[in-house]
Amino acid sequence: MTNPYRQQIERVIGIRPPVLSATSKRAILSALLSIPTALLAFAIADKASVPDWFRLVISPGLLVGFRFAQLQRGGGLLDCLVQVMSTYAKGAEIACVVNALLYGPVIFGVATVVSALSRRAE
Repeated sequence: MTNPYRQQIERVIGIRPPVLSATSKRAILSALLSIPTALLAFAIADKASVPDWFRLVISPGLLVGFRFAQLQRGGGLLDCLVQVMSTYAKGAEIACVVNALLYGPVIFGVATVVSALSRRAE
């Protein structure tokens, strides 16, 4: 059954509007969901009460981020504080990007499996 609005658009414009495939929709969904998932993983891993093994499992980007964001030696106390905060911000940024890049394919795979299982159940 076609949408009446789509038929009106086809009649007025004369061309069919673009339609996204199911795979494209899953890819967009996984890209959009990977960002808040990465931020949540970083927030959980950033707590001091979280064990180290769980921190590295839930947020593998944390180790990568703080490995590549190295502290530079500064002058006085205020300069040292600014350098530490800058290094922490760089490490957090790298960690969130790495987590988003890792969680994106995982979410896409889960969405694909759920889609295939729901199609099979019908």
